[in-house]
Amino acid sequence: MWAPPKKCKLSIWLSPRDRSASPDWSKFLPLGFKDSFRGIYIELALGSPKLPAILDAVKQLPVQPEVELKWHIEEPPRPVPESGGWFDPLMGGSEADNALKLRKGVHYGFVNLGAECNHTPAFVASDEFLQVVRDHGLRGLASLPLPPVGNRPQVGWSHVWAEQPMGRGLDHPASRSDVISARYAVDRDWDPARRFGLSHVHDDDIDAARIEHPLIQRLADLGKGSIRGPDHFVAEGIPNVDFAYDGWGTSNDRTFKHRWRGILFSRKARDAVVAAGLMKESQFDPVGLVPMSQAQTLVLDKAVKGPLPPPVYTPAEAATERVRREEMLKKLTAPPTRRKPQTLKQCSAALKAAAKDAGVPTLANDSALMRAIEQSKLFAKLPASWRELLPAVPVRLIDLEQPEAELWIACEPEPASFTADSDVRARPVAERPSSKDIVIGTTAFGDWYAIRTDNSALPRDAVVRLWSHETLYPTQAWDTVAEFAAYLAESASNK
Repeated sequence: MWAPPKKCKLSIWLSPRDRSASPDWSKFLPLGFKDSFRGIYIELALGSPKLPAILDAVKQLPVQPEVELKWHIEEPPRPVPESGGWFDPLMGGSEADNALKLRKGVHYGFVNLGAECNHTPAFVASDEFLQVVRDHGLRGLASLPLPPVGNRPQVGWSHVWAEQPMGRGLDHPASRSDVISARYAVDRDWDPARRFGLSHVHDDDIDAARIEHPLIQRLADLGKGSIRGPDHFVAEGIPNVDFAYDGWGTSNDRTFKHRWRGILFSRKARDAVVAAGLMKESQFDPVGLVPMSQAQTLVLDKAVKGPLPPPVYTPAEAATERVRREEMLKKLTAPPTRRKPQTLKQCSAALKAAAKDAGVPTLANDSALMRAIEQSKLFAKLPASWRELLPAVPVRLIDLEQPEAELWIACEPEPASFTADSDVRARPVAERPSSKDIVIGTTAFGDWYAIRTDNSALPRDAVVRLWSHETLYPTQAWDTVAEFAAYLAESASNK
């Protein structure tokens, strides 16, 4: 049986099955529901006294068969054990296209290895991080040089992965392990030998009868749902190392070209990098370690036949890949020497040159967009240095490292609009979006560049940040408008 821990969050969505239908939601708005795409939703604590009334209201809908209810329960992180334990690092704010674009202060990040490595996602560590690994005798982490970005080596960074598996893990205690295993057996895209524990379970994988909560069965009777909790592993199967991998996919990846794995840290590894000031304790969530005799679901480490999936690279594969990457780095030609623009006049010239090279107009040549920017109510709140540069700013720029995508798309200044849950709002002010942010441009992926209007350098200058639309963390920051302008010019002229 599974008893939901305290502080579980519950989300409920109601929407019409027929998109043309317009159900009467008037009974739900006083209960705290809000409008959403095609329907209404509410977020509340699983133990909220409002929940019985909400379920009563749903059941009384006169057109209930035409209304679809979906629900999701999010468990809180496990409490940090007093000693020992294993931890999953949180990567929010530590992601970028490549290591050279990771924000200042990041020493362990998540990047794309680029076209030379099939655009495989990978973890990277700084030289300082690897020095801590060596100084503390931490075991189980392997590394390779990173491939170059264009014509630039990623100096100070290495590609890292764990060499030993953490084990298959355990399914969520409220799940039907037999149903999940049966799906592996019949789906030809899934390899039964790659079965791993699912901490996020959906719909028919959930056994509501195993849940000790008076209202969850009512939820399950009204609609499909999902539950997500922390990962759990069998304690007896933990390898005797400080880094271990998890997170392989369901299909076979016989070659390393598309292989990806997660990395978990032992207590010793976590404490070492935290003590060195390279990461914070808040960047780690504990994973659960369950004695085999106390496992509430199928012990996959015993039940599943076949070897565990290999690491990102086997030792032989790593040796071959090392030779290939070192050859790539040897072939780099010295990049042309450029003086980084320092003054606004130099920045203006560099931006115009980047626009000319890219074959795109500057804002001075796009009168409609320039007029819209100048007539915006927010124009006067922009730093004077940015307003001076605007005529030279390209309308859009393609990053030569990723020619399929635009790294900069100019737009009319607008307030930052985002939906943040309580976890985001609890972050330090510098690590979350603010109503004081003014968006000055976007990327092809939906990320945005913003200036914060309470910046002490205003009215002349300001910090510019690039925000991720997925994590709502800043992925890059420039201390001055001139630094940002130099980045745009250099990124569009990096070969």
